[in-house]
Amino acid sequence: GPPGVGKSSFINVFGCFLVNQGFKVAVLAIDPSSTIQLGSILGDKTRMHRLISLDDAFVRPSPSSGYLGGVAPRSFEAALLCEEAGFDFVLFETVGVGQSETEAKELADVLVTLLQPSSGDGLQGVKKGIIEVSDILAVSKADSHLLDAAKQTQMEFQQAISLSHVKNKQKKQVLLVSSLDELGCQGLYDSLMSFYLPDQSELLQSRRFGQLKKYIERVAIQFYVDRVEKIPKLKDIFEQVSNGRGFTASECTKALVDSLRVET
Repeated sequence: GPPGVGKSSFINVFGCFLVNQGFKVAVLAIDPSSTIQLGSILGDKTRMHRLISLDDAFVRPSPSSGYLGGVAPRSFEAALLCEEAGFDFVLFETVGVGQSETEAKELADVLVTLLQPSSGDGLQGVKKGIIEVSDILAVSKADSHLLDAAKQTQMEFQQAISLSHVKNKQKKQVLLVSSLDELGCQGLYDSLMSFYLPDQSELLQSRRFGQLKKYIERVAIQFYVDRVEKIPKLKDIFEQVSNGRGFTASECTKALVDSLRVET
């Protein structure tokens, strides 16, 4: 969901709900990294004060390190480790994401998007991007003076989905949740578990294969990126550009192609 929608606060409540049901829960929270100073605050735990105090919960903030899509470079491997360690639920808390950042879909079995009350008219629900690929939509902050606005947003997105051409739209639910009133935990749990029913096993298996395929692609691409960065001639070009030598785009492209030919 977008920044400020209440992801950390709701994970704190929902994680406690899962632990109370007898589950072991791991939370992999991704924190944005500064593009200038390159650091991250890693402050997600401050909003999960109840969850981090439970023995059956593990919360690990990680920097995004400039990686796009709302996740971190090693999020997939971290999830595998948590599975091997015996956690029943592995929850990713993404960086605040927008319409086009859908990398989290390649890591998770189920993608839940939190929406702000009054976050736009029903047309938001048919836009391409994260709304389209989400499995469950949940309108957050459905409490106090925002309750009516949350219900209105829920209705608008339900109508938008019914008019869209999204696959499996009959299974895409729009829920109301509240961290303040601890509303919606049972409904979200039921919706999540519906993806693990026997009649959904083929879809789940397909998603797992897709995740593994994407992981292999990322590893292979990174392998070649690392090799390219070590080509001596390219390193010289990078250094000259950094020192202010005037390269045109065409000159850089030609030097890159020539360097790759030599390397090959």
